[in-house]
Amino acid sequence: MERPVPFENPEYCPGAYVMHFYCKYQNRAHRHTAAYPGLFEESDQCETRGQALKQSRDAGWIIHRDGTATCPLCARTLTTEQTNG
Repeated sequence: MERPVPFENPEYCPGAYVMHFYCKYQNRAHRHTAAYPGLFEESDQCETRGQALKQSRDAGWIIHRDGTATCPLCARTLTTEQTNG
């Protein structure tokens, strides 16, 4: 059997981390799916959990210490209610 020889420019295999975010609030304005009746978002492929969390926060999601999340739509609504109330 012939000894394997490495490619000159091998393909890079980056780490991949994808997170799914679900809004903890029931809201008629959410897009509904059969799999989950609330707003859902999937992070783009990231190399670390921290990058995935940063990406979702940059998009307006609030990630709570208990592991739940609030979508940008509900976060805006709650903030507006607090300032008007």
